[in-house]
Amino acid sequence: MAWREITVKDVESRVTATERLSYEDTDDNDVVITDKLSDLICQVTDRIRGAIQSCRNNTSFGSAGTVPAECIYHAVSLIRHAMVGSIPNTSELQGDERDREYENAITYLSRVAECKEVISPDSGATGDTTSEAICYGSNTKMDFSII
Repeated sequence: MAWREITVKDVESRVTATERLSYEDTDDNDVVITDKLSDLICQVTDRIRGAIQSCRNNTSFGSAGTVPAECIYHAVSLIRHAMVGSIPNTSELQGDERDREYENAITYLSRVAECKEVISPDSGATGDTTSEAICYGSNTKMDFSII
């Protein structure tokens, strides 16, 4: 599966109008998203890549600044939680559902780091791809070369 960058559009697609207004500045009727969002995207990207690299079974990674597509949903939950939580007097925007999404994202990353979630190698990766050669359900059933 492809790895890709988390985009501002990914985040915008999952926030409500009220959440969006809590972290936007306006300038002459043009909406400008604060630099804080870009910083949070970088921080969450690094956090996800760190969890993936914590699992010794993951040996193939996408380019710097990218995450597996299957992690985007949880990444956006973390970004949104941090974004809204960083603005004073916006705790009411989190709500039970948002808190649950955040907790699910934290649990997911913990499971990734503990090798309990399978992460797809980057389909375009050029690094060590030994894990891609493992064949499940065929003659080769286990690969102990990484032990």
